[in-house]
Amino acid sequence: MKKIIFNILIIFVFITAFSIDFSPEMFKELANNKNEKPIIKIPTFTRTELNNGMIIYLIEDNSLPIIEMTGFIKGGLSFEDDTNAGITSIMVQMMNKGNKNYSESDFSKFKELNGISLSMDVKNDYISFEGNALSSDKEKMVDLLKETLINVDFNKDYLLRVLQESYAYLMQARTNEDSISKMYFYKNIYNDIPYSYQYDLNQILMNIQTITPDKIMAHYNKSISPDKIIVAISGDFETKKMLNYISNSFSDWNKKSSKIPEFERKDNSQLNNKILLINKPDSTQANIIMGYNFYKKNEFKDRIPFTIANQIYGSGDFQCRLMKELRTNKGLVYGVYSNFTENINDGVFSISTTVRPEKTFEARKDIIKIMNDIKENKNPINEDEVFQIVNIYNALLPSSLNDKISIIRSIISSLDLNKERLDYMNYFINEYNKLNAEKVQKSFVENTYPEKFFTVIVGNKEQILPEFQKNGIDIDIIDLN
Repeated sequence: MKKIIFNILIIFVFITAFSIDFSPEMFKELANNKNEKPIIKIPTFTRTELNNGMIIYLIEDNSLPIIEMTGFIKGGLSFEDDTNAGITSIMVQMMNKGNKNYSESDFSKFKELNGISLSMDVKNDYISFEGNALSSDKEKMVDLLKETLINVDFNKDYLLRVLQESYAYLMQARTNEDSISKMYFYKNIYNDIPYSYQYDLNQILMNIQTITPDKIMAHYNKSISPDKIIVAISGDFETKKMLNYISNSFSDWNKKSSKIPEFERKDNSQLNNKILLINKPDSTQANIIMGYNFYKKNEFKDRIPFTIANQIYGSGDFQCRLMKELRTNKGLVYGVYSNFTENINDGVFSISTTVRPEKTFEARKDIIKIMNDIKENKNPINEDEVFQIVNIYNALLPSSLNDKISIIRSIISSLDLNKERLDYMNYFINEYNKLNAEKVQKSFVENTYPEKFFTVIVGNKEQILPEFQKNGIDIDIIDLN
């Protein structure tokens, strides 16, 4: 009965929060209508650091009889190396299935009977987790988190199944053009730092065959510790009582000495203007990913105007420059996206798309030309484009931060992960609303480097090569076995 009630409440919240039709027409309407600059109201919260370094955020919200939890374990893939690539994902899967006190079936039943959910996800610089429950089960929600984080046991009979399932998934991924292109792109771009390992299917496949319970426990002891953990809980509870319960639950868990690794960025100039073609004869399309190393976290002083500039260049919606030319005008692609990522140890700017093999050269040439036309002021960013993107942001940002847990998650990201200001979300809103075409154009000119593009193409070389050869473009070729 509890689960039924909880599911009804979640459906209600979901419908209320996301009753928007995200169609091209909707984006056009949002861009053409004047949307007011939003203000994100920061809820009252309590932030406490326990003696063991664990950080707790608590936000009372009595509007519904539920609690929601979000959190981060700092470090993520940074603790991997080439000998244990892939082990973080295996560790997290095992932690999600059972522990010292619960078998796999008992752990599943505990969550089912109490209507509690808990999931974890591995990222470059952290492991994230999410959970929810009815407020009547708030202590059990904390108990579940404790069992998952502390009382681990990797010497379980289902480890073999987890490894076999992961192996099968990776073998299948090796036949997928998107996975293959990412493997060769990020292995080169990240140049042997841990961020690349999650994409290196061959390395992970080798390592999976050597993973043991002892290896996972050694990785756990290195990467999971209370001083790396931030937890936020929002919902129907009394702050003092909840804080006491959490403190008592985790007080015996001592911090460990391991530090989060940092890595020096390596010189990647050898990749400038290089094209790598992975020959996959059975491919019916050509998968392209192209880009270069970008800013690390806290390096990029021009992030806000560049965010708007990149949306104009390649957001993936029908109004951006890449989609207008490559899809609307020429019909070369179904979708094309540009994106930039800032990690603690490295960053990347990338563009990805899929085209008919014989149109690969033309698509790549157009992507670079559209960028150069902006940079060289042949077709600069204009006020209407800035107005459209700002309007869309003003309309959609409030819906993405429409509850207390999502706002606190944003605050944690700003304060604890990125070392920025507490009200960064409102600072971000204020700053992009001040932008004009001149500032956005300047940012794009100064922070894009088409001469550095490293391009990986996966497809049938017999269909792709002729146009490159005709235009005198050199390509390195790897034939898949």
